[in-house]
Parts: sequence; C-alpha cells; structure tokens
Amino acid sequence: MELEDIIDALKELSCPYPYPPTVNEIGDSLAKSGLHTPWAMSVVSWLSSELNFFLQLDESVSNYGKSGDWDAFVLELSSFLRDMGGCPPEADVERLRDSKPNQLEFSKSLLAFLTSELQTVRITMHNNPMQLKSLIANSGIVVSAPQHVIQ
Repeated sequence: MELEDIIDALKELSCPYPYPPTVNEIGDSLAKSGLHTPWAMSVVSWLSSELNFFLQLDESVSNYGKSGDWDAFVLELSSFLRDMGGCPPEADVERLRDSKPNQLEFSKSLLAFLTSELQTVRITMHNNPMQLKSLIANSGIVVSAPQHVIQ
C-alpha cells in the first residue's frame, strides 16, 4: 500500500490527528524517524483504541505522541499486536528491537496493516448492526439518536 493510500484511508476513518501539509512531508518524516514522531505515535494509538473497542482486546497503545516515550510505546504496541493475533512479518514490531529496519517501509507496513484491519472491522460491524448494537450496549457508551430520528 502506498503512503497516499494510507493517508486516504486514515482520512476516511476520520482519524482526528492533523496531517502535515503534504504526503511528501509525511514520507520524509517517516523515512527519517519512522514511528518515532508525535504524529505517527498518536495515529497508531488512535488506530489501536478503535480496534480495541471493536475487537474487545485486553491491550491497547497509549498516546505517547507528546511525551515521546519510545520504549513504552514499542512495548505496548508489541503487546497489542500479539493480542490481535499477530501481524504481517514486515510490520512486526520485534524488528524494531532486533535491527534497524527501513523506517519508511516498516512504518508504511504497520500503518497499512492497522488501517486495513480497522476498515475491515468497521465494514463487518456495518453489515451486522445487531453485533454493533450489542457491542455498544456492553461498552457502557451512551449513544443519542440524531435529531431527525427523534422528531
């Protein structure tokens, strides 16, 4: 998946984090620092929290975007991915500990994996509204009806 496709997918998923002005700037940042940037860490944290809600996982990734606590971020991300059942080898976080992967390719692989997983889960829930209703009811989230439904 190309970086432009990943950014488009994040926008379609309504990821709340602002994007650098151009895809090239995002690519330059990922090539230089990989996921070790406030933007990337925040996006991964958001994706994990969304997946955590739908998949009812035990693990999640805290938003270390502002503090930049890289070691804690990698540890939580690794636990989260294990809780999900793994990820493709090219997006395996263990590579961050063992070697210095190509930062851009690794970051793209992980972001592509997480965005495609979230897209798949959302489509599945959309196609099975009773499962989504049950999930929301069990989560304790209060969902108010849109105004046009109430009238």
